[in-house]
Amino acid sequence: MLSMRPRIDSYLALIVAALAVGCTPSRRGTESAATAPRDLTVSLSAVGDPSPAQGRGMSHLFYQPSAPAWRDSIRTPAGWTAIETDELISARQVTPIRVLRFRASGDTAWRFIVDTAGSLDFTRVPELSFVRQGKVQVASLNLTLRSASNVIRRVPFEVLRSDDGYTYGRIAEYRAGQIEIDGKIYGVRVRNTSRDRPLFDLDGSATVLVDLDGDGVLAERASVTVGGRPASAEQVRAGSAFELNGRLYELASIDPLGAFLRLRERSAKGAVGLNLPAPEVRARQFDGSEFRLSQQRGKVVLLSFWATDCGPSASVRPALNEAVSTYGSALVWAAMAKDTSRADIDAFLKKSPMAGVVLQPDETTWQNYDPDVATPVFAIIDAKGVLRFRATGALSIDAVRAKLRELLGR
Repeated sequence: MLSMRPRIDSYLALIVAALAVGCTPSRRGTESAATAPRDLTVSLSAVGDPSPAQGRGMSHLFYQPSAPAWRDSIRTPAGWTAIETDELISARQVTPIRVLRFRASGDTAWRFIVDTAGSLDFTRVPELSFVRQGKVQVASLNLTLRSASNVIRRVPFEVLRSDDGYTYGRIAEYRAGQIEIDGKIYGVRVRNTSRDRPLFDLDGSATVLVDLDGDGVLAERASVTVGGRPASAEQVRAGSAFELNGRLYELASIDPLGAFLRLRERSAKGAVGLNLPAPEVRARQFDGSEFRLSQQRGKVVLLSFWATDCGPSASVRPALNEAVSTYGSALVWAAMAKDTSRADIDAFLKKSPMAGVVLQPDETTWQNYDPDVATPVFAIIDAKGVLRFRATGALSIDAVRAKLRELLGR
């Protein structure tokens, strides 16, 4: 998971603890590869995702008094007090849409309203109506998003209020489709990564899952299967290769409105991806010596990415220390820090020792293995230098340990 803000509420903790969702997408949008095209176009259709228990793409709403730049333009009914606002949609691609909270005259409870038209006129917009769902209250609405080039996307949206007083926003749908290659079906799911990135692209605003093993389940995080075998998450990223039915593909492009996704067939030369030669890692240790992945042949390498201020990174450290103790010299744990200060790292390690080789941050390594700059992230490279496993988040630690057992035979 990403290194979180210092203040995080109980509802987000529930989301982090939730198991990955799996489903078999609709057979609509199937693209055949019988003629072996170099590009595959996968049609995508919208699927409602109203369950807050699977609240991917949620982010805080932080209310502030009206900004001077538009305070004189806002229109509200008489009797509203303590008016504060935030932006539901603030991406540069689209006209901003704001949410406003206020108190009615003589009332102490917060009320909420969304400027669905982007006009700053709240006089004719109904207040949000919340429905209790577990530990949160959820208000559902539809937004019409308009870009500078007049591209329009209509999306279902949710505003959520947790019991501890925080509120959040999320886009309440994803896109689904299927790829058919030589008669074999692979499901595809595409989500917006954030409410602030409502138009899809491959520079971080879209999370793309592909059913890489063709089992009909899209794994959003690494896990241990019923049979005890480790399974990687099936998220694919721009710049990385992935295999479907013996062929290598990479993401080529995506329609901004999420109508289609294009894949491009590619050669293995220079490709980065699971079951391919792992990219070289050259990084300095904090003692000044150099670490090279290519010099670790004959050993399994666990490459992890962490930060001193990331609680989930701390939570998996005992398990990783134990793995080094268990496997001895057969395993090399190389832990690349996000922090750049040797003094900070030394102070941290004095309190929380790590049995691995601690590496200074290296931009190329982060780009190859952890382009989202998330922590903790894990990559496992086998004794022949092949990338065999990748996982994100503290909840993946059991799958990491299972993969180490599989490769090291203990």
